[in-house]
Amino acid sequence: MIRLFLATAIATLRLTAIDDNFDGIAGVAAINLDNGQRITYHANDPFPMASVYKVPIAVAFLQRVDRGEVSLDEKVTLGLEDFHAGNSPIVDEANGQPITLPLRRLFMHMVRDSDNSAVDYILAHYVSPKEVMKALHGIKVSNVDVSRPEAMIIGEILNEGDKIATRKHYSERLQAMSPAERGEGIVKFWNDPRDTATPLGIAELFVKIHKHQAGLSADSEKLLLEALATSGSGPDRLRAGVPEGSTVAHKTGTMPGSINDAGIITSPDGKHHIAIAVFTKHSRGPEKDGAKVVAAIAKTVWEQLTQ
Repeated sequence: MIRLFLATAIATLRLTAIDDNFDGIAGVAAINLDNGQRITYHANDPFPMASVYKVPIAVAFLQRVDRGEVSLDEKVTLGLEDFHAGNSPIVDEANGQPITLPLRRLFMHMVRDSDNSAVDYILAHYVSPKEVMKALHGIKVSNVDVSRPEAMIIGEILNEGDKIATRKHYSERLQAMSPAERGEGIVKFWNDPRDTATPLGIAELFVKIHKHQAGLSADSEKLLLEALATSGSGPDRLRAGVPEGSTVAHKTGTMPGSINDAGIITSPDGKHHIAIAVFTKHSRGPEKDGAKVVAAIAKTVWEQLTQ
């Protein structure tokens, strides 16, 4: 008990020092999946999820697949109106033309590649934000909010309110915006309670996934974890803070002021498993600084929870 108390106290001191040297606000919830030990810091504060919110959407979508309401073999066509702002390998591949692909591939693009057009298509046609919230409540996950498509969140950042930002409109609007308008849009995004989560809420979602309590079949769990584990994004975030050779099944998120990463980390020898969510907000510095904070936090909690 004394050792546990000391480890938690040391971690808190180190996390406070990291946060004090950061121009934004950082939070973390880390849960040892083998013994239940936790380290938390600002873990009950809401943070913009950015693309981390694709994980709860993926869970709700796969629940529909498991109920037989959707087939991953079904083919869908995305038209020009579906080419939304932000990261989208699908749009890059389409090269300005409609593109047809199976839902399984659309799902993988959404989770593995953080494709905004993919997630917005799934929200529009398969699981609405309201249905995502119902799915989360059904598995007893709280303090996670999914309210809008990614392109609408970007619309707010563009200072246009709840407007869907297509890729074409995004580039045009960005060029036309004054510095003052950009600043206003970012502040509105920072102050909006929608599409936010606490680090603890997301960490507990990953606990549910690990413990087979997310309402998913074995096949759907396997597909989700495969997509998370094969993501190439964020090598300088969680991955940079844990031992080389660790398995990191994770989802990053990037929005103005927010550099996030969350998932399940397994040690190279398979003996340690940690569910973790590291969020940041309100930073005006470069993305690389936020990534360093995420990596430093991951390193701190990993060292304390695996002693």
